[in-house]
Amino acid sequence: MNYFDASSFPIHEIPESLKEVFFEVQCNIKAPEALIFSSLLSTISLACQGKIDVQRNGITSPCSLNFLTVAESGERKTACDRIFSKPIKDFELQQHDLLKSQHAKYRAATTRWEEELEHAKKELRKRIAKQEDTNELEKRIEEIEIDRPIRPKAPKFVLTDVTPQAVAQSLCQWPSAGIISDEGGMIFNSPTASNLGLLNKCWDGDTLHVDRVSSESFTVPNPRLTVSIMTQPKTLANFLANRGRLARDSGFIARCLFAYPPSTQGDRQEDGAEPHWHHTKIYQERILEILEKSNFMEEEASTHRQTIDLSPDAKRIWNNFYNDVETHLGNGKFLSDIRDSASKIAENAVRMAALFHYYGSMQGSINAETITQAVRICNWYLGQFKNTFGLKHEIPIEQQDAKTLEDWLRDYKQRHPAINMLKKNYVAQLGPSKLRNKTRLDAALYTLIINNKIRVEIHGKTKWINLNLMFFFIQQPITSTIYPSFNTPGYLPESGSQIRIN
Repeated sequence: MNYFDASSFPIHEIPESLKEVFFEVQCNIKAPEALIFSSLLSTISLACQGKIDVQRNGITSPCSLNFLTVAESGERKTACDRIFSKPIKDFELQQHDLLKSQHAKYRAATTRWEEELEHAKKELRKRIAKQEDTNELEKRIEEIEIDRPIRPKAPKFVLTDVTPQAVAQSLCQWPSAGIISDEGGMIFNSPTASNLGLLNKCWDGDTLHVDRVSSESFTVPNPRLTVSIMTQPKTLANFLANRGRLARDSGFIARCLFAYPPSTQGDRQEDGAEPHWHHTKIYQERILEILEKSNFMEEEASTHRQTIDLSPDAKRIWNNFYNDVETHLGNGKFLSDIRDSASKIAENAVRMAALFHYYGSMQGSINAETITQAVRICNWYLGQFKNTFGLKHEIPIEQQDAKTLEDWLRDYKQRHPAINMLKKNYVAQLGPSKLRNKTRLDAALYTLIINNKIRVEIHGKTKWINLNLMFFFIQQPITSTIYPSFNTPGYLPESGSQIRIN
C-alpha cells in the first residue's frame, strides 16, 4: 500500500479544475493547505449533493462528505469558509428575493382555499341536519383538502441551529443542507453531539423517521447533509475526553475526512501586492450554476438526482484500493487500529471523485485519473487519522530516559563546547531530576552506549561519560585539550581503563 507522508498534503493530486482557485486562495489567505482544501470541497459537496449520487459495483450512495479539521486560533478558518461559501449565501438571498412575490400569491391562494373549504363544510353541516345524502359533498371536501396551497420553501443550506430536532425539521423542509462551522465547540457542545446517529444516517442517505408526541411526526426521505467542522485542538481534546468513545463507537469520526495540518503562522509574509481573485470568481460562478440547475423548488426533486458511475479503468483502480485497505485491516496489520475509518475510506474516495467529476463538467463516467486523485488524497486523510487516533505504542522507560539524557547532554555540550567528557557523578547530581536514581541513570547510559552515542570509561577511580561528537555536534567544535576523546583518530582507552557503567 502506498502510504503518503501525513504531514504534507498532496496538492499535486488536486484536479486541474480546482488547482487554480486552490492556489489563488492559498496565495491570498496563506492558511494551511488541508484547511483550504477541506473548506473548498465541503462547499462543493453541499452544492452538488442535491444534484448527483455516485454508483460503484451496483451500490448507489450520496456524494456528501464530512470533514473534521483541527487548527489553532488564527489559522484563518473563517476567512476560508467566507470565500468558499459566498455563492451558497448569495443563492439563498437570491431565492429569498424571488420568493417574496410567491409568498404574496400563496397568502391570496390560502385565503381563497380557506373560504372554499369553510363554505363546503357549512353546506355539509346543513345536509347532515336535513339528513340528506352527503357522499358527493364529502368527496368535494376531500379534494379541497388535497388542493391546499403549498407554502413556498425558502432555501436553507447552512444550518445554524444544530439540535437534532432542528436538523431533521430543516431537512424535511429543504432536503439538502450542511452543518459548516469554523467553531467546533458550537457543534461538540450542542445536543447533536449526543445524537451522532442522526448525522450518520444522513451520511448514509437513509430515510429519517421523526416521531413526536406534542406535534405531528414526519419522515425525511433521502436526506443529503454535508458536515464540515473546524476546531481548535483543545476543543477537540475536551470533546474526545467526554464523548470520544461515543463518537468513535457510533462511527461519526470514522466517516469524517480528518486533518490536523501544521500551522502556517510565522511564515505568512506579505509582499504588498494587491490580491487577485480571478479564479475564485470563476469557482463561485460555477457553484451558483450548479445550485441554479438543482431544481430544489420542484416537488420530489430529491428523488431525481443524476447517478454517476465509474468507468471500467476507474472501477479497477477503486477495487484495488478497496482490496488493499481491506488486506491491511487484519489483526496486527497497519490499519488494524483504525478499522473504523479505514473501512469508510474507499467510500469517501468514490464520493470525492464524483464531486471532482461533476464540478469539472466532465461527461460520462468517472475516469481513471479522477479516481486516482481522489484515492491518493483520501489516503492522506487516512494517514492523518492514524497519526491522531491510531494506537500509540508505549515507549520503554529506559528509551524515554535515554532521550531525556541525550537532550540534556546535547544542551550541556552547546553551553560548554570545549568539553567532550564529564563525570558520571556530575550527571547523577546535576542532570535531569528523574535520572538521579542510579538504576534509571545506568539504564539510560547503557541505551546511549549501544547506540554508539557515548562511552562510559574509568580513569583512575572516576567514571567519565565520553560524548561521540557525531551525535553531539556543534557548528565549530573545540577539541578538549584536557582529556582524550574516542572521536580522536587512533584513540584507544588507556591500559587498565574499563568501559563499563558501574
